[in-house]
Amino acid sequence: MIHSIASIIAIALVIPGIFMAFVPMLPALSYMFVVALAFAVYDGFAALTVKGLLALLAITVVSIVTDHTSGLLGAKYGGAHTKSLLWGILGAFVGLFTLPALGSFIGLFAGVLLAEIYYKKHHGKALKAAGGALVGSVVGVGVNIVLSLIFAITFICLIV
Repeated sequence: MIHSIASIIAIALVIPGIFMAFVPMLPALSYMFVVALAFAVYDGFAALTVKGLLALLAITVVSIVTDHTSGLLGAKYGGAHTKSLLWGILGAFVGLFTLPALGSFIGLFAGVLLAEIYYKKHHGKALKAAGGALVGSVVGVGVNIVLSLIFAITFICLIV
């Protein structure tokens, strides 16, 4: 009975992580992994074994790498200057805290765009680089949503 209640609570705590994945730079899968780890420790690694926890950790690591590189790779593919990438990161962080849902997209785009205009003085190339950053970031969010669903389904299958 206690195991069932703990499983239900753990599943209920993992579900918000799926919704967190819709916002770039929120630690959705890290949050989900902490819930899984807490459940495993509480349960004495009976339902969720170390092997299962390592599988969930692998999904989490892929998500973290995706989250931190997708927008930057898109910007670089769009021809962004290295310093523009740093401005894009700064813009994404500022945007995340000023407009939580879409702010990181807007901040990344604006940071890369303004830096590219400043460094290259060419509006067309700046727009291409900023657009690449935006596309990369959106693709990264899509990948993280899929990873969060895979994580949640795997977690549920392992503990039920």
